Amino acid sequence: VASISHHDIPGNTTEQLKRHLLDAIGSLIQAQGSSTVAKLAVQIKSLKPGGDCRTPLLGNLPVDRAAQWYTALIRFPDFMDNFIGKEATCHPSDNIGPLLAACQHLELEGGDFLLAMAIAYTIECTLVEEFPVMVKGFDHTMLYAYSVTAALSKLFELSIAQTAHALGMAGA
Repeated sequence: VASISHHDIPGNTTEQLKRHLLDAIGSLIQAQGSSTVAKLAVQIKSLKPGGDCRTPLLGNLPVDRAAQWYTALIRFPDFMDNFIGKEATCHPSDNIGPLLAACQHLELEGGDFLLAMAIAYTIECTLVEEFPVMVKGFDHTMLYAYSVTAALSKLFELSIAQTAHALGMAGA
């Protein structure tokens, strides 16, 4: 996580990440008319308003609520990428919501987002292959804690020690 840069991502991988992002944005747009998502919007609006992340429908939100909102919009239609491992599966696009919010909060650019997305996708898919937790009765989203934490560590420029501690907390 600490050593990877934009230059390490092959062009064809970047293009595939953009396709996955486009799919996620399509889901985000489609979900905005859902009554279930409208209920979440009421809950989020009932909390302290404001923040530096400008979101669809709800306006400015703090980074944590923006991450929740983006994730709900992307995930609700359940029409997203799917990685199928030997014994388990996952939806790497579950990482996109927090990454969008963090990039907005930090005022980062698209290249930073795609780098974080590459980190998250790689870690989540590798963990699904190497640690198929579903066969032990755990949901694949358990591994998401590691992938999104690693990617956010990169975006927030955490040191190697801070990243290790963040991953340890995510695992706990």
